[in-house]
Amino acid sequence: MIVANCHYFIVEYDYKFCRFRSIEKHKEETGEECDCHTQRFGMFMSSFFAGAEHIFYMSEAQRQIHVDRFSFLGDEKSSVLSSIFELEDIEFIERLRNSREEVKDKFAVLGSTSWIKGVEDTQRYLEDQQINFDVLQGLTYHDMLRELSKYKGLCFRPLGGDTCPRLVIEAKLLGLDLDINENVQHANEEWFNKE
Repeated sequence: MIVANCHYFIVEYDYKFCRFRSIEKHKEETGEECDCHTQRFGMFMSSFFAGAEHIFYMSEAQRQIHVDRFSFLGDEKSSVLSSIFELEDIEFIERLRNSREEVKDKFAVLGSTSWIKGVEDTQRYLEDQQINFDVLQGLTYHDMLRELSKYKGLCFRPLGGDTCPRLVIEAKLLGLDLDINENVQHANEEWFNKE
């Protein structure tokens, strides 16, 4: 077996044990709760988890969903890494936050074609709430941060478990108001709820 002859670590960004890589997308596509972890595909993926030296997750909620399905992934086998930033990017975000003076009385929504990001549902939600917004897309990373810093807030309401959306962290670091839902899986973690 290949995993027995290798030493490796896994950084898990989503839900690789699910053939849709999202337990919510699985239910939307099939009408059934995800049981991939009990199926051949999920058990095959679990062999990679079992052979890893350590598994890093993006949020505690994501880690718990994995541990609930694969009990061998306890505390000694896994930990939460969250998002990683370059020091230069943190300094850039800090400069933008400190220079925020006049901000648009609007929320920003990040444009995406990814189902999980829920862009169309987010737009409908804002329209129903009669909240003005703009969709930001097609920008380089630093241009997106510059543009985002000009807004009152960020609305991000993914359709399924989004393990640790970096955009939400960046918006909070920039000083924006956040309108997020329970699918932002790092939202209840202690580190995120500090100033």
